[in-house]
Amino acid sequence: MKKYFILILFCLYFSLFTQKIPFKLNNPEDLFFSISDTLDKNLPKNIEILVYDPYLLNDKSQQFNQLIENFKLILSSQSMISNFTIYFIEDVLEKDDRFTKEMIANANEPDLIGIAQILNIDAIFLSNITILPDKSKNIWSKELKKRKAHPIALFQGNIISQDNKLLIRFADYFYIN
Repeated sequence: MKKYFILILFCLYFSLFTQKIPFKLNNPEDLFFSISDTLDKNLPKNIEILVYDPYLLNDKSQQFNQLIENFKLILSSQSMISNFTIYFIEDVLEKDDRFTKEMIANANEPDLIGIAQILNIDAIFLSNITILPDKSKNIWSKELKKRKAHPIALFQGNIISQDNKLLIRFADYFYIN
């Protein structure tokens, strides 16, 4: 009996503490709402933020496009009831002909901050999403009525002010629907 108890403790320890991925994962929408709440609580009142598209490090699928659209939709809707204003880089490119998509794609962080300064926007939001290739989480599927493996991704973001000071840094894991 003592052997089984030690074996169970060992398995529990291994499964909970040796993996770097948290035990509870959010879906992408909950993660984006959480980010929005963090921005609302931790940023100065009435700050304007220029949001660049999240950069996907290891996947270019249609699923990623939907993820970015959800990110934009949630951030823009939450900004209406929060203390910050969001400007997406696509909107800026449509309205201002001084910048091009190629210029933005090839820019480094100081250049992106310079664009915000030219536009008189207080801060920039840079983020990336890394899909972990060998990690997945079994989540209950209502449609299939069974557990289904979902890929796990890491969302990392920084909000940087015009004077190149880090305002907020966050990172969180989530599963992809």
